[in-house]
Amino acid sequence: MRAGDRRTIVLLAAVTAFAAALRLVAIDAKGFWGDEISTVFLLHRPYGDMLDHVARLESTPPLYYSLAWLWAKLFGTTEAGLRSLSALVGAGTVPLAYGAAQELVSRRGALYAATLAAASPVLVWYSDEARAYMLLVFLGAGALWCFARTLKSSSRLALALWAAASSLAVLTHYFAVFLAIPEATVLLRRCAVRREAIAAVATVGAACAAIFPLALRQASYGHAAWIAHSSLIGRLASLPGDLVTGFDAGPPLPVGLAAITAIAVAGTLAVRRAVGADRSGAAVAGRLVAGAVALPVALALVGVDYISARNSLAVTVPLLIAVGAGYAAGSRTGRIAMAGVVALSIGIVIAGAGQPKFHSEDWRSAAEDLGRSSHRRAVVATPGQAGRKPLEYYLGAARLGWTRSVRVVEVDIVVMPPQGESRVARRELIRLLRLRLPGFRRARTHLERNFAVLAYSAPRPEPVSQAMLDERVRRGAATVVVGPRRAASTDVVHAGA
Repeated sequence: MRAGDRRTIVLLAAVTAFAAALRLVAIDAKGFWGDEISTVFLLHRPYGDMLDHVARLESTPPLYYSLAWLWAKLFGTTEAGLRSLSALVGAGTVPLAYGAAQELVSRRGALYAATLAAASPVLVWYSDEARAYMLLVFLGAGALWCFARTLKSSSRLALALWAAASSLAVLTHYFAVFLAIPEATVLLRRCAVRREAIAAVATVGAACAAIFPLALRQASYGHAAWIAHSSLIGRLASLPGDLVTGFDAGPPLPVGLAAITAIAVAGTLAVRRAVGADRSGAAVAGRLVAGAVALPVALALVGVDYISARNSLAVTVPLLIAVGAGYAAGSRTGRIAMAGVVALSIGIVIAGAGQPKFHSEDWRSAAEDLGRSSHRRAVVATPGQAGRKPLEYYLGAARLGWTRSVRVVEVDIVVMPPQGESRVARRELIRLLRLRLPGFRRARTHLERNFAVLAYSAPRPEPVSQAMLDERVRRGAATVVVGPRRAASTDVVHAGA
């Protein structure tokens, strides 16, 4: 082995170890947020029942849940145990990104791309989340490597592996098809083994056809319809910031400007200074990114709109390859720009390590503040429905049936910031501090930056109803009636009890 090869292996191993450290050091610093709790509840079901619930309750195919179901049997469903699957594939994405970049661009460009992937705030973010997104990126990066290898050598093995990785990616997340389509188009045009290329593309097409009925069924429930309620232009404008500097990294305008600047500098260097593989490889990666973004945009324009940063996460690796190739071509300027982006990325990761998910999703701390109770109580989470499952999970209590009214000795109101905000809304908190509940008195008030708990108690069980709590706390607030874990499954609260 040549000295240069040994040095490259050592550097790549160091970058991969660094990526693993970034993903593991704070893996359980944040509590589960609502979507992760949905994963936890699914994994506690028998396998067949879980698959049925994925079809009815989720908006992605079942591959991640199948792997996570097995993973949970070995490592449990704690934050560290369950998220470690995403952290593992997140760290594994780094050598895959290097392998893909090495086939497309120079060795230096490949090391730059791997380093950018290791420090990427958005990839670190989703490596610490018990959802399907990081597995999508991992399989997409593997497919990209095989795609690039096929272009370079017309390897039949690489082509078969591309078909396998792309099919698995599609079985993980529907948006994987938007990266597979541009790759398939290039392979059909440029691959020397044309018959094998047609068979490989047909294999991926068969995987898409197999899950199409599931996609239609899940879409019929409208679980992801909320995405189209926001401005498409606004989501597209924020996409560079989300994919380069990290989801929820800061105010949208500065983050977006920083991301666009980083991409513009890399693009300028690639066009003006890159030669040979760096220029052509960056162009291929850039075209894949453009195609993978343009296809869902075209669908959105005809009413099928599911564009978001997390759904588009598979384009991150080819985007970082294009950026890394540009920096590699820029010599001193490129090195300075590269160092600046990596330093900024690490700073964003460190700054966000102790923050709850989306700043507002700190259900674990709220539940710890509430503590365990030997009494039946109603816990109200506001705003929205996102708090019901996390509170059930973290309170470690038995959920009791809810009909029209129940008698409880305690009502706890948990106030969270609106998603994406770092503080509880002052106006909302002032309104709730004036709240009076018939038969109850305020026993305790605990105010934190990102949550507040207002605890009411009564000397004897008092009746409360969903309608009354909705009217007095907030319309559509999430309410769960819980009791001590030792409560029997027959301890169901009936109307008027």
